Amino acid sequence: MTSSGADAVEKVRILLQLDRDSEAEQAAIEALRHDPNNPILLGMLAIAMEAQAFSTDARGWAERSLSIDPRQAWVLSVHARAILSGAGTPQEAVQSAYAAVQLDPGDASFRYTLTRAYLKANQRAHAQATAESIRAVAPASPLGPLAQALVEIDRVRFYRPNPVWAVLIVLLSRGLALLVMAIVWLFHFLRRRAPLRRADAYLLEGLRLDPGNPHTHAVAAEVARMRFRYVQSVDSTLALAAMDSGMVDANQLSRGIARRTSAVAFAAFAFWAVWLPFLNAAGHTVAAVAGTVLAISGCAGVAWLDREQTKRLPPGVLRLVRRRWILPATLLAIAAITGLAGFASLGFPGVAIPTLVTMALALTGVVLAICARFRPVNAPFRAQITG
Repeated sequence: MTSSGADAVEKVRILLQLDRDSEAEQAAIEALRHDPNNPILLGMLAIAMEAQAFSTDARGWAERSLSIDPRQAWVLSVHARAILSGAGTPQEAVQSAYAAVQLDPGDASFRYTLTRAYLKANQRAHAQATAESIRAVAPASPLGPLAQALVEIDRVRFYRPNPVWAVLIVLLSRGLALLVMAIVWLFHFLRRRAPLRRADAYLLEGLRLDPGNPHTHAVAAEVARMRFRYVQSVDSTLALAAMDSGMVDANQLSRGIARRTSAVAFAAFAFWAVWLPFLNAAGHTVAAVAGTVLAISGCAGVAWLDREQTKRLPPGVLRLVRRRWILPATLLAIAAITGLAGFASLGFPGVAIPTLVTMALALTGVVLAICARFRPVNAPFRAQITG
């Protein structure tokens, strides 16, 4: 390699270390005009492309680098990561990641990529063995606990039904599907507890080893969400944004917060609706008092969750949350259903009182949500989270 080529490689390397990926891309392309067959520059260009989510381009540049020098473990790992980002099949990612580990068995990051590839290819046993091997190779690396956490998370993934189809099935089955869904949900909840607890423990260990690792915070946010710890999930996401704003999509964050709040509101309503007939069977007074208490408690819980999830958000992200219609639409649907039930049961105060109270609370929530949509924030609107 010529001295000018070495200088170009060093320049691109520094830009990549500073996360100035676009500049690194331009510098690499410029250097390749003078040295088009430099495998290191080609590999670094692949890194810059992969960091900017151009996975197909990253794969292409990595393959061009490997065609010149196939024994570059770091380029093979970049190639695998690009494939995992959507530029190929999981089996191809496994092949590249495995080749990288064979060339450099002592690199923990290569084994971490191989763990991800195995999980993507549904080879959990190999993924677990690879994750555990990171401990032996690099005991002080946070990638070991992080990889083991990913394996535990993979154990508890299950199919999530489309909410539109779920509502349609509930209506067609006249509510019977709610019981089936509750049983399925309870089964998965119990099944997920132990693996998610282990994942949490691994993540805590990873954060102890490297508190500033953004990938650990990203996985911690996912685990908290899967354990229904929504406030903790938002906090982990905000911590991640403070470290690397590029890893957090403000629109996705706001959409998730709005959907979770709406889902909890619907779940509280479903719980109330299931119990109200049983309470009414115990007596009109019991139904009136207990049903009203349940309605107020559910409303207070939803309001608390909304407040706790949004009180630490940047103003721009808070505005994105408030601009989503899913929560007011959910509350309006609850108000309509309870209103119809309440007015149809005016002769039976045990049902009518709590249903009308629920309708009033839901309508109040709709009004507050719509008002919050147009309320000015205390800082200029920002569409992205900044660290």
